[in-house]
Amino acid sequence: MSAASARSATPERSVEDRLEALRRYSTLVVHQARALEDDDLDRFQALADEREELQEALDEDGPVELTGHDSPGVQHLLDRTRTALQAAAEADAAILARLGRTRRETATDLRAMEAREPQVRRYLHEEESGSGAGRSRINIRL
Repeated sequence: MSAASARSATPERSVEDRLEALRRYSTLVVHQARALEDDDLDRFQALADEREELQEALDEDGPVELTGHDSPGVQHLLDRTRTALQAAAEADAAILARLGRTRRETATDLRAMEAREPQVRRYLHEEESGSGAGRSRINIRL
């Protein structure tokens, strides 16, 4: 049983535990954005897997019910969680923007390669046929 499954198997997690889980989720998103910035795709994927597992546990828990939790301690945790979630939203937007740019750049590169394909095929055909038209015509033998 995974750690997330074990956590979600408990009857009710406290508000504090659930807010902590949201902050852990936020931290994963921020670290995932850093991994992408560093071009560490293995780490990016590992964090994405961990993020998905924690997301499933959070989804099973449902929304955090704050009614009756007006203590200064819970309010402080709530403020920290809001700040962390805002940072996560910004990091997630950066991830989406980077992945979108990468997708567009890749598509542009593929179109450029496809545009050159006829030239490459012609050159390879000339080499295979022995016509030599693709070879240099300068005599380099001395």
